[in-house]
Amino acid sequence: SAGAVAPQRAAGDLDRTRILEVGAGTRLLVHSRALDEVANTVVDFCQVGETDVVWHCFCGAGELALALGASCEHVVAMGTSAGEVGELKRNLATNKVANTTSVLCNLRSPWTLKQLSYHIAQSQQKRLLLGTSEEQSK
Repeated sequence: SAGAVAPQRAAGDLDRTRILEVGAGTRLLVHSRALDEVANTVVDFCQVGETDVVWHCFCGAGELALALGASCEHVVAMGTSAGEVGELKRNLATNKVANTTSVLCNLRSPWTLKQLSYHIAQSQQKRLLLGTSEEQSK
């Protein structure tokens, strides 16, 4: 696996870095140097607050989950393969992230989505991150 290091923006701590290890199966779509800028743009766009709980579907190796974790109370990061959830867990441990739960599940299953919907408050549904339209259509 290759490692990408990007600065991490956290309240009062602009000098932290994120270390991201990615394997052959990872869907890392951006150049590693642009990773931090893209992740922080998404976090800013979502207007994530310190008391928010974010449900992040199709989380991959944690590219976005790491940035979300620095900005909110808790992240539930859901992946669809054991490999990607393994990479996510490794990246969470490497970066000493304690406020993120990793979950392996079939996000293409109507049953799974129905079960997840029981756990998401009405106010959270507007800000649910579902991945790209390509991932949703699979």
